[in-house]
Amino acid sequence: MTLGGVSDNICGMGKPQDLTGRVFGRLKVLADSGQRDGSNHVGYLCQCECGNLLIVTSVNLTRGKTTSCGCAARKMQVPPDTPPADLQTLRGDNLRLRMEMRALRRELDGLRAA
Repeated sequence: MTLGGVSDNICGMGKPQDLTGRVFGRLKVLADSGQRDGSNHVGYLCQCECGNLLIVTSVNLTRGKTTSCGCAARKMQVPPDTPPADLQTLRGDNLRLRMEMRALRRELDGLRAA
């Protein structure tokens, strides 16, 4: 229905496109889950490269807000009790950054305790 030439569809998108079969980061869209969020965005059943299944809204997929089940972020974390010698064996360009962040966290924890 339209009023004064303006469509009911606030987004102006019409029928939502089917994302089934597409890949977003580490996620492959398997099917429409039948669920909708509060803004009526379609929830899609996705499978991560690690094997986990999860439901992600179309808007989070298409805008790049969700690209994995969280496994990618967990791989980047360094356990707080890792000895410095083991840190040297970690690969990646951001090793220095992770060590700086760890030092800042320890400093912040010291300030909170005081």
